[in-house]
This record gives sequence, structure tokens and C-alpha cells, in this order.
Amino acid sequence: MDEADTRRGVETVNAKWGNLQAILAGDFLLARASEIAASLGTEVAGLLARTIGWLCQGEVEQLRHTYDTDRSEESYLSSINGKTACLYGTAARIGAIVAGLDRPTVDTLTEWGNAFGMVFQIVDDILDITNTSEGLGKPAGHDMVEGVYTLPVLRTLAMDHGVGEELKSLLGKPLDLVERDKALAIVRANEGVESAATSARRFVLEAELACDSLPGGPATDALRAAPAALLESALTPA
Repeated sequence: MDEADTRRGVETVNAKWGNLQAILAGDFLLARASEIAASLGTEVAGLLARTIGWLCQGEVEQLRHTYDTDRSEESYLSSINGKTACLYGTAARIGAIVAGLDRPTVDTLTEWGNAFGMVFQIVDDILDITNTSEGLGKPAGHDMVEGVYTLPVLRTLAMDHGVGEELKSLLGKPLDLVERDKALAIVRANEGVESAATSARRFVLEAELACDSLPGGPATDALRAAPAALLESALTPA
């Protein structure tokens, strides 16, 4: 959807074979996933369908605010909850259901998955600003080029002392490479990234608190450690 030419260091499907084949491949995988979900029972099939709806709502919310330098943080959080966090929550929930766990544990693992998904997306958005194109496996700053203003950018836009105004003067339209690099430099040089990381820590805490309700053991220990480790990976220089 973002029309990037590379993803994780390799050509994207749309770049290599075109949008038509990319759409058809995605539709096929969605149909196959639905078939598998149906074999697991009506609850899982319904959950998958509902999650696809949430994902679409999250993407639409993001599209509504393309190139919008006044986009609210509420819009951003609503969007990533739909397009990313719910996928992790659903994956955790389906695993718990299929494993035959009791309902309180199913709900707790869903909460953990949702919180982890929020951390994952904020980390991804931080890396889009701080990492190199080589490190990302996709173009750095691509979100800003596409008019998708994520939490580090929104926090920088809100800064005073002329920082926010300088960034705003560049955004609101497609960027060429020179403008992209200048915008990246502004966000990297200020506190927007650390401010976004602080927000991510709130979701790390939510995930850790969910683990307090799970049985002790190596699996729970791994779940408890994963969100903080993920955030730390984004803040540790390569």
C-alpha cells in the first residue's frame, strides 16, 4: 500500500510483479487464512473477520490524515491500534483459544498482544526516522514522503522555538530527496524520538502488567521481557 520498492532488503511484490499481482497474491493469502480459520471453529473465523475489519478501519484513519500536519495523536493511536496492535492481539487470542486455555487467560493474552502491537508499531515508526535505508531494508523517512506523520514527527511538529514551524514548512506535501533529508535531520536533532519512546514505555508497562495474571514459567518470562527488549532495540545505536 505504501508503494515502497523494497521491504526487508528485497524487492516488494508490487515492485517486482506489479500492483495487480500483489493484490491477487494478498487476496489469495487472505482466502487461505480464512479457510484455515474456519477449520478452527466459528469463534476463530469470526475473530479473523472482525480483525480484518479493524485493520481496514486503522488504514482508513491513516489515509484520512495523509499530509495532515495537524493530525492529532488520538488519530495516530487509533490508526496503529487498528492496523497493527489488533493483529498481535488476535494472534495471541487465537493461540490461547486453540490451546484450550480458560477465558481469563485468553483475555489476558489478548491484552498482552494488543500492548505489544502498540510497542511494535511505535518502534517501527521510530526506526523509520532514526535508522538508515540499509538498516531498515526500505527507504528511511518513507512515511514522511508518503504523508504519513507518525508519533516522532507529530511530537516534533508540536515543539516551540521554531522547530515545529520549520518542520511544518517542509511537510504537507510530497517530499523530494533533499526535503526528506532535511525533515529527517530536524526530527532526529530534537526530542520527538525520545518523546515517542516514552509513550511506547506506557504500552511496555501494560504488557508487563498483563503478565502478572499469567502462570509463572519460562513462557511468561519471555512474554514479560519481549516488549522492553523490542523498544530497547530501537534506542540502541547499531
